[in-house]
Amino acid sequence: MKNVELDMQRMVDHFNAMDVPYQLEMVTDGVSGEKYVVAKWKWMDANYFQNFAITEEIQSFAVYVKMEPNGRYRFFDGTEALISSGGYLNNTLGASDYRSSFYGKTVRFRKTYVLGKDNVNGRTGLVGFTLNTESVHRPLKEWLKENGYQKRRGTYKDFINGLRMSLNPMIASIVGGGFSLVGLIFMIVGLAIMATGPEGMEITSTVNGVAQTHIATQEETRIFGACFAGFGGLFLVQGIAMLIIHLPVLLAARKNS
Repeated sequence: MKNVELDMQRMVDHFNAMDVPYQLEMVTDGVSGEKYVVAKWKWMDANYFQNFAITEEIQSFAVYVKMEPNGRYRFFDGTEALISSGGYLNNTLGASDYRSSFYGKTVRFRKTYVLGKDNVNGRTGLVGFTLNTESVHRPLKEWLKENGYQKRRGTYKDFINGLRMSLNPMIASIVGGGFSLVGLIFMIVGLAIMATGPEGMEITSTVNGVAQTHIATQEETRIFGACFAGFGGLFLVQGIAMLIIHLPVLLAARKNS
């Protein structure tokens, strides 16, 4: 049996003593209590000029490693992007904000040059940023193999824990609540249309620039209602799933604060 906590600390100390662009730390899932080693790499942090606007872009990549006493390990990836712009955008003076995140397995290589400032080292001018996920994957896998760990297949539990660890629980809970509300409204409207099935519903479409009106039959109206309700159901299921996964993380954090 492996002394997992000792090996996790050894792994953190080993890589943090090396000249690598990423840093390792031990983190604990606030709901399951399981511990992970996380290699975090903020590979892009820049302010630059683009289309008469000033843009701030932050791109991060992380690898989460779960080690087990039986000598098995499982890892997954997470990416985050934050892009904020202000200035003359799309012929209008204004601002925009874009956020995205990803959880799963990924292999990526990206090289970007911008005219601006690297906020990490302070370089200005034409600065470049490179992401190569294998430069993180390979050393971690080699260390694990050298220390007697073998890769195992992931489980549904791993997938759920991974979502908790890789996504911001506050943002995910808000999005989940919004999806649930929108989905519920669409489902209620769709089911009401199906139940009443009004005849004579006008459906207007444009063909070759000419507006055309079609009077729907009762059957067509009910099919339309079913599609409307089904669309809402997809949103509702997604929203509820996000709340189930991420809301306990927020509650646990509040309880421990």
